[in-house]
Amino acid sequence: MKSIILTLLTLGVLIVLGYSGYTVWLTYYQANQTREGAALQAAQQEASRQAIAQVMRSQVQGLSERDIKEGFWYAYPTVNGQEDLYYFDIDTLAQRGLTDAQIQELAADANASRIVEKTAMREIPNDQLPENFQFHNSVYSFGETGNAIALREALQKQVANGKFTANDLFRLAYLLELEGKYTERDAIHTLSCKEFNTYCEGEASITITGSVVTKNGTPVQGAAISILSKSSNPVAYTDEKGEFVIGLSVNELEKVRLGAYKRNFSEGVGSVVVATTKRETYDIAPIVVESPINIVTVDTEKKTITGDTNIYNADGSIVVHTSVSTYEIPTGAVTYEDGRPYSGVFDIYLYEFSKSTVPEGLTTVDTFDEVTGYAGDLMKSFGMPYIQFFTPEGEELYVLSSLPMKLTYQIPNMKELYDNSDQIYTALTDADMQKLVDKTLASPGGYPIDRAYLIENQLVKFPAFWVFDRRSGVWQNVGIRVNNIGGEIETPFYTVNVQ
Repeated sequence: MKSIILTLLTLGVLIVLGYSGYTVWLTYYQANQTREGAALQAAQQEASRQAIAQVMRSQVQGLSERDIKEGFWYAYPTVNGQEDLYYFDIDTLAQRGLTDAQIQELAADANASRIVEKTAMREIPNDQLPENFQFHNSVYSFGETGNAIALREALQKQVANGKFTANDLFRLAYLLELEGKYTERDAIHTLSCKEFNTYCEGEASITITGSVVTKNGTPVQGAAISILSKSSNPVAYTDEKGEFVIGLSVNELEKVRLGAYKRNFSEGVGSVVVATTKRETYDIAPIVVESPINIVTVDTEKKTITGDTNIYNADGSIVVHTSVSTYEIPTGAVTYEDGRPYSGVFDIYLYEFSKSTVPEGLTTVDTFDEVTGYAGDLMKSFGMPYIQFFTPEGEELYVLSSLPMKLTYQIPNMKELYDNSDQIYTALTDADMQKLVDKTLASPGGYPIDRAYLIENQLVKFPAFWVFDRRSGVWQNVGIRVNNIGGEIETPFYTVNVQ
């Protein structure tokens, strides 16, 4: 539940940022809605607002009408005996269009928390914060840094020319980290240590606790937990309760991304931002994973593949079908993690997540939007295909972006897009879809429909397509072809982005 609240901040963040952290999130959300034409109709927002108020009023003890109307903080107890602090703002939540179940869960969380009045927190002006925190806030506040990709490229040019300050190196490393470019980030830290004696090593040691569960809440025992954002990282395993504890060294404002992995389950990712090195323990929300719908076995030596509709071609390429997806996998595309081609027997695990079945541990993973440069849990899913590859011994195999699959995919929930039943943007029309088809036909061999195109042409009512990079733990926007107004698309598809 907590992942749906854009105003979420940990207690550590609040100690440093105070109330300004909340206003940054709210400013971004409102501006982003305006930018993408995503404002909800006033009547719909008011209905949602009244529903939230009614549930909070009846189920949260000690809550006043003023708290509901003007907002309040609630300190939620964590498993390690600390508290995480969240801000309740009914107007922002009404814009999110919460379901009845989500509203009930929000009320249950607040009822289990210590309620703190809004006025109990003192707002700290952004210009009074340390410079690094001001930069952090500007990145997470729409439009203040401009295009973060362009900013990162300008900083890289400065470094290449040998004209940089310690602050320039911090900013560059920070942006690279948000993009999931950890090797490049580490190189900048090495340079910072050499030139300015900063970021030579982790400033503090922290412990992260959490759990791995299925969508129905069943604990997943024996899942491997690793730190995706570290080149050499510790690994922990979940116990019989699905819980884990993992320790690592960190720097201030470091974005730590964790991956959860176990064969027969989709992967999941959790993350924390180390807002202050004075805090020693962080508790993250449960990482949710799910089981595949089908498993296909391939033998490259015998040139065979299971499944009546799947094909092993004479050139070694294969075609795999699900009910809504077709994967065309080139010869030699399945590799070890280091990129060496794999031959022999391997299993393909196939998933088809609908909007209602996709694990929250995937949809709330970071995106890095190359248009706005924003990193955050803003991905809206109308369903997604998901695929994994394993050796018989359980070692995961990969398909790299340098030799990707071609995915043909029928987007689920097209009716909801046409009806605007989810009330996210405005209703999609046949004319909108025909424009996408025409753009595709005018770009033979290319993938012209990306997030930039949708924003520039005011077509964000049609969902952009994202591919999950398992190595970095970040969703990346890729271009697609739209084959027809019914929502069939084509796109490159991979499991690891080669940088």
